[in-house]
Amino acid sequence: MTGWAENAPSNFQHKLLLLQAGKAFLLGESDDAATKYDLAIKKAGENGFIQEQAVAYELAGCFYLSKADILRASQSYGQAHETYLQWGARGKADHLRLNSPCSISQSVAIARF
Repeated sequence: MTGWAENAPSNFQHKLLLLQAGKAFLLGESDDAATKYDLAIKKAGENGFIQEQAVAYELAGCFYLSKADILRASQSYGQAHETYLQWGARGKADHLRLNSPCSISQSVAIARF
């Protein structure tokens, strides 16, 4: 993937960044993960990969939720929802809205812990 990202960054850089973000998340490297999620979102959007930008927003939401950062998680899930709608994936957007771990009632419950 690294070679592809170097040779065709507009097609693969955001994918590599998203993989690196996930790896950093799993390794407990929170600052690196947050940076890579943000870069993956930015690069996917800049290069017209709106569907992959939506996925990156959603995965960033999972990351922030795991860090108990309810505000950032909620923002990321909200952006994922909006981006899925822009892409035309209404079913996925509806599923995310109905099942997001950051729905209002669930956010209140999570915040209490």
